[in-house]
Amino acid sequence: MNSEYDKYLKYGPHYKGGKQSSLWEKKDDNAFDFLEKYSQVFNHYTASTIQPNPFSNKVMFIIDMLNKAGVKYSVDIFEYNGSSVYNWDSGAKEHKLVNIIAEPNPGVAGPATLIVAHHDVANTRSENCQDNGASVCHLLALANLIGKAKEESKRTILLFTDCEEFGARGAKRFAKNSKVDRDTKVVTHNIYGEISRVVNLELTGVGKVIWSDCDYKKADCELHSVLEEVFGGEIVKLRTPPSDVIAFREYDFPAVCIGTLKEDDLKDRNTWRLCHSMGDTLDKCSKEDMEDFTTFLLNITKVKKPELKEGEPVTSPQ
Repeated sequence: MNSEYDKYLKYGPHYKGGKQSSLWEKKDDNAFDFLEKYSQVFNHYTASTIQPNPFSNKVMFIIDMLNKAGVKYSVDIFEYNGSSVYNWDSGAKEHKLVNIIAEPNPGVAGPATLIVAHHDVANTRSENCQDNGASVCHLLALANLIGKAKEESKRTILLFTDCEEFGARGAKRFAKNSKVDRDTKVVTHNIYGEISRVVNLELTGVGKVIWSDCDYKKADCELHSVLEEVFGGEIVKLRTPPSDVIAFREYDFPAVCIGTLKEDDLKDRNTWRLCHSMGDTLDKCSKEDMEDFTTFLLNITKVKKPELKEGEPVTSPQ
């Protein structure tokens, strides 16, 4: 037990032992509020390191927040491709990883929008806010917002992936458990049904300019156009570093990776250089920008209401 979060989990809201104890009592209203806490939760291992427990501190934080929000979720524990870890009780075991799949409105039927963020880190000493804590916290904010107004959004799945930093293994684990109809191009997951689009989040802690890594594939370009329509303006197309989106494209999901940048950083993209560094800290994120981006993500999930013609009466659904 070596962090304020560990002590809060053990002693609950009455814990008053440290200078940050009040942080854990603060109500979570938006992605930045979540990030204030999440940035102070540190993993002991990277996802590529053999470890005695796949439930990292960040995984436990995500699960804790989903439990508090009353959101349905599943935990998928899987092997890291042959690595082994020494277990004091039973000797050699396979190295395990964890995906968390949240369903804030499971009662809604129809194709799902899948929004993805990876929870693993490459630098266990960094706050990892841009890469990828902010994105994780956008998903937690969406879980709360959609969970409170389930019928206002189309079916939405929030996927927190493991091991993006070392081969997108969590994304591949989810994506390969699917099949595509070669005639209709509809992608159906073996557990979660039809998934119409995948929106992968990276580097979403600051900036009002939204970017996309829109691929040359027709389905990805169409998804990019849909996102621009939701945004109400241009979403800049950029070449980006590798991300989980590669895994989803491999299995024919319509998919884009999106994030944000400050307007004066579009050319140099200095924010991206924070990745994996000790400089990737909370103070370089913007609460206002993150609130705007969460709103954009929420709008992606919204059920589009038909426009009424002049003089047409408003009718209630049967």
